[in-house]
Amino acid sequence: MGKGKFLFYFITGTLTGLVIAGFTGSFFASLSTKLFGGPTILRVTVGVFLILLFSYISVKRQYKKYVTEN
Repeated sequence: MGKGKFLFYFITGTLTGLVIAGFTGSFFASLSTKLFGGPTILRVTVGVFLILLFSYISVKRQYKKYVTEN
């Protein structure tokens, strides 16, 4: 029971993080292109960093919710 619930929270947290980071990452990437005209590798790096950051934050929140329930 507990393990399945944790897996559910982990997956939903990761997906939520990916969606949020996808929107903000593309926004910041287009913004940085307009401002700096930066190379593509810079935009990709920023996008990947934001995806990892938001995934980590949302998984951490979901895990905290999981811990407090049990």
